[in-house]
Amino acid sequence: MQHEPGRRRATLLLWALALTVPVGALLLPWVWPARSHMPAVGRVLNAPIVLITASGLRADRLGTDRAGRAVTPALDRLAEQGVSFELCYPASNQQAPAAASLLTGCCPATTGVRAEGDVLPARHETLAERMAAAGYRTAAIVSNPALLGVGLEQGFESFEARPGAAADDVVAAGLEQIRAAHDGPFLLWLDFSELLAPFGGAELDLAAFAPDAPPGFGASADAYDLDDATLAARGWGPRELGWLSARYDAALCRLDAAVGRLTAELLAANRLDMSTVCVTSLRGERLDEPPRYFTCGTDLSEGSLDVPLLLRLPAQTARGLRLTRLAQGSDVAPTLCDLWLHGALAGATGLSLRPTFLYRTQVNKVIFAEGLVQPEAHGPTLPALAVYAAGRPLDFKTVLAEDGRVLGAWRLAPDEAEGESLPVNANQLAELKAVWRQALGERSDCLDRLR
Repeated sequence: MQHEPGRRRATLLLWALALTVPVGALLLPWVWPARSHMPAVGRVLNAPIVLITASGLRADRLGTDRAGRAVTPALDRLAEQGVSFELCYPASNQQAPAAASLLTGCCPATTGVRAEGDVLPARHETLAERMAAAGYRTAAIVSNPALLGVGLEQGFESFEARPGAAADDVVAAGLEQIRAAHDGPFLLWLDFSELLAPFGGAELDLAAFAPDAPPGFGASADAYDLDDATLAARGWGPRELGWLSARYDAALCRLDAAVGRLTAELLAANRLDMSTVCVTSLRGERLDEPPRYFTCGTDLSEGSLDVPLLLRLPAQTARGLRLTRLAQGSDVAPTLCDLWLHGALAGATGLSLRPTFLYRTQVNKVIFAEGLVQPEAHGPTLPALAVYAAGRPLDFKTVLAEDGRVLGAWRLAPDEAEGESLPVNANQLAELKAVWRQALGERSDCLDRLR
């Protein structure tokens, strides 16, 4: 009889185990779901950020094969692994104003940087300052000479000016900064000058893309900014324009290869899937398109404004998402702050694009860019503003001079090349401005320069 309590305890234990195993098996998926069924994490705090800019990079030159080869496999891979936008405008066709807008989230009318040579006032909070205050190590390697000495170094612990440096050199310097950050969070801005004229620099090898081109063709700055009269005077035609276009592709291929080396190094160090990689451009580039060929900063055409915006997020969140939503350069800094700092950038007029790729909402109904236009070849340049409005009854682009004159209006869906300007009378223009202001809301002060 003395063994009866022990047997009873053993029996109860066996019954408990028998009941616990099947019940536990049923409850385990609810208590600890398999990784494939766990909810996606919307934000990752302290995610390292690599911001890549390249003046002259056009959205329509990515994702296609030319000269029998893929020109941008690394950039295309970033787009496949992240989020990309079908239409993004920089803030200006001038590089310094566009860069100031990119880093502050403000339009040029707010930053006061509206022309090359203007300096960003210290009162504006930059992305680098915001990240540094949150404990990020901040560094920049800038090779575009137009971005130096204009106040863009605000907030960067390390700001390396390397005017005209090759893409490989920019990446090598960037990797040194990443290693110096060890395992801590960092913001690294890499600016490439590979697509500035002369494309690829004087030493670019063009043979792989235009084997019949004379050695050194397009290696001098006077080979660019062409019109029909200049072409006739030089005896140039479609063949020579094709060689210059091939030179752009060769330079773009070299830039892409450098970006590929950067992402490969991050992958090898197990840091790529922890990081955010953002790629965009400060302006586009006119290529072999009439009436002006291979020029920049002299119009507000789609060739000059339609730039890529790629966001590869940690763990490839939203992988392969291609959005028809509108974006602009001033949205980049607010988006990065919203993603990783749970907060906005002080004074920003741009908007966070996070709701766009998480909830498919339309953040921007109107996007705009300002800059200089040259209506006539070799004529004076005029300050102007390009406004693109999506959705009925608008869905077209208008370019206006500072005095309010309509320089052109196009429905881009049937006329992407802006071949035929539409007539717009004073009443229609007034209606347009009212709709723009309503769509922009508090940001409508960016249009106050319009009379």
